[in-house]
Amino acid sequence: MLSNEIKSIIEKLDYFFVENEKETRRFIKKSLPIKKQSILKLYHLNKHTSADEMASYIDPCLKENDMGLISDAGCPGIADPGGVILQKAKTLKSG
Repeated sequence: MLSNEIKSIIEKLDYFFVENEKETRRFIKKSLPIKKQSILKLYHLNKHTSADEMASYIDPCLKENDMGLISDAGCPGIADPGGVILQKAKTLKSG
């Protein structure tokens, strides 16, 4: 069961980095049934995602949109493809 804090974050975000779109949509629908699926913008992030694709994925952040990372792994941002995108975001922020 998700905490109310996590549900609140999901409710506020429309942009997500995801490993599996179908599973993410199912997860969001189950966790927050009131969230409209049609407004979600999901960016596939897995071992097949090219460096060029990942570079463009940061564009919504550069336009001051908050983005979430929904991982199928147990260590989001560390032991999954999310770590690569987080590093790219960090590089852009510091550069």
